Amino acid sequence: MKKDNTEENRDELRPEYDLKSLRVRRLGPGRKSFGTVVREADGAIFAFEAGNFYSDLAKTPVGGRLWRFFNSKEALCCLEGTTACQRPALEGLQHQLLKKFGEELRGDKKERWKRMIGQMVSQVMKHHGYTLDRTRVEISDSILFNTAARYQKSR
Repeated sequence: MKKDNTEENRDELRPEYDLKSLRVRRLGPGRKSFGTVVREADGAIFAFEAGNFYSDLAKTPVGGRLWRFFNSKEALCCLEGTTACQRPALEGLQHQLLKKFGEELRGDKKERWKRMIGQMVSQVMKHHGYTLDRTRVEISDSILFNTAARYQKSR
């Protein structure tokens, strides 16, 4: 005989455990976007923290491609190389950025794209053990940026 006792089957859940109010990050091909997540070789997950000002750009396909580009071995090698020469980190990547993203970085949102790129580079550099040395350092070959931040390896 089947029990029909709805009072016993109802589970009381405290408000702090209400799972409907949580934002859960799922990984895998069927997930909805929470921003761009990069999985590193050791399995760690590194996500771009866009903040309110860049969230709309970061959620676009171009924003995702930019984040993956800055986390690539090729871009990181260039960022670290220009930093080792005591130059702004972005100085060596200008040509590659224009080649890969030139059309997307032009237009009415150009300045916001450039600021978001600076924020992305800042997060990548900090993630890899660099600290900010100086802001607004003049770039010698200013084809995309006139100034950019310079970093130094943390001791």
